[in-house]
Amino acid sequence: MSSYLSFYLVPKKTRKTYGYNEEDGHTGKEIKISEGKPILFLAYSRSSDIYHAYNDILNPAYCGMEEKYTDITVEDSKRVVAEYEKSIKKTEERLAVSYKMLKEAGYSSELWEDIQSTEEYLKEEKSVLDELKFITFIIEETEKGFNEFERVLINVD
Repeated sequence: MSSYLSFYLVPKKTRKTYGYNEEDGHTGKEIKISEGKPILFLAYSRSSDIYHAYNDILNPAYCGMEEKYTDITVEDSKRVVAEYEKSIKKTEERLAVSYKMLKEAGYSSELWEDIQSTEEYLKEEKSVLDELKFITFIIEETEKGFNEFERVLINVD
């Protein structure tokens, strides 16, 4: 059975608009823009590194057949990014040791293949880190009120 980590954006219910008329000068009024129900934004399958990064660190709500969500803050998302950065650092350290071994011990096809594999893995990790930082950016923009959403939710189904 598939499992997904889902990110939802909760739209603001109203927006303040400003205008100008000759009678009153500058005016402002609130207009309704939504019901405030969560909108699916991103979803990652269980095989995704993003799924594991968030699930392992934040343990979001399991929704099953009901509507359950976990609010996610910038601090939560930054914690996920920081833990993932630690993983990348370990990979880089392991790669440095492999290069040192290659330099000191000479060429070994097995070591060379390991280095190539680790280099490819490191590229994938850095790509995942970029996506984790993008998610953090969206959450931060939402918390600061710079977009049309009031909060970000996650869950696992």
